[in-house]
Amino acid sequence: MKLQQGVVGELDGMKATLQDLRQHFGRQTEEVHVRKAGFSLKHASTALTFARWLEQESRAKVLDLQNAQLTPGSAEKVAEAIRRSSSVEVLRLSSYSDLRVSDVQNAPTVTVRTRSRTVPSEPDMLIVGILLSQNATLQTLSFEGTPVGGSRLKQLTQMLRDTACAKSVRRLSLARCCLDDAQLSDVVQLCDALPALDEVDLSGNADLLGEDSTGQALRDALNASRSTSPIKVVTDTASARRSTYHGL
Repeated sequence: MKLQQGVVGELDGMKATLQDLRQHFGRQTEEVHVRKAGFSLKHASTALTFARWLEQESRAKVLDLQNAQLTPGSAEKVAEAIRRSSSVEVLRLSSYSDLRVSDVQNAPTVTVRTRSRTVPSEPDMLIVGILLSQNATLQTLSFEGTPVGGSRLKQLTQMLRDTACAKSVRRLSLARCCLDDAQLSDVVQLCDALPALDEVDLSGNADLLGEDSTGQALRDALNASRSTSPIKVVTDTASARRSTYHGL
């Protein structure tokens, strides 16, 4: 009985949320600012309702998800809705600068940068990864200047592995991404997930090389399991030291 009451209560809540969305934004609203409108996407039921509304009813061209309290679970629901939406053109996230959705999903070259060089949040990274994974024409992917070390590299690898995007990327830029030698295995795993990769730019990451200023150990690690032609590795150590000195 309690379970049934809980389900009914959740359905009533979702209906109320949908009604609030319709009243606040309407079908013709071109910009949707989730948090400014007083909505939070923290809870799964609210995120699911918002995702369905976004995909099926909204005509918004700009979607602002800054500070919308996204969780990884809610981010996945919203990302799928954005992917299927016929109207959303510009996406604003707390971590990233404005992203043109059509570019992320279809352009042969995609550059993703964070605001003020902040580490991208897990939900934001998840949304970008889901949108990127659908891009079957992507040849150059750049996170230049974005701190994507550690768990974010692992997250990106998991999202791109065995996708259409992974099979098309030929050039990857992780230049000046604040990587160090502790993240070497994460870099290797990401490159392994991109079977068509020809070149990876790791310049500006002096700490990634450790004591090996030539970068040969890094090249060997990246190409150890490579059955096709070796990956060209760019390691501009001089540029790396200048970047580190200036705090970039």
